[in-house]
Amino acid sequence: MAAVVVAADGPIIGNASSSGTSESPLPEDAVVFFGLSLVLGIASRHLLRGTRVPYTVALLVLGITLGR
Repeated sequence: MAAVVVAADGPIIGNASSSGTSESPLPEDAVVFFGLSLVLGIASRHLLRGTRVPYTVALLVLGITLGR
């Protein structure tokens, strides 16, 4: 089975069964994700306070945009 690992300098294709090591997410990644999500949620709610656009719709559009 071939595995694709995306590094900072590009994808590396290798054999997952012979590598012997697997990278797991670090706890710091979860903290950064949570903090960034919180900041984006607060910012979108604050910026859209005077408009008729619900902030949840703005978060959906922002998530789709960042997910690309």
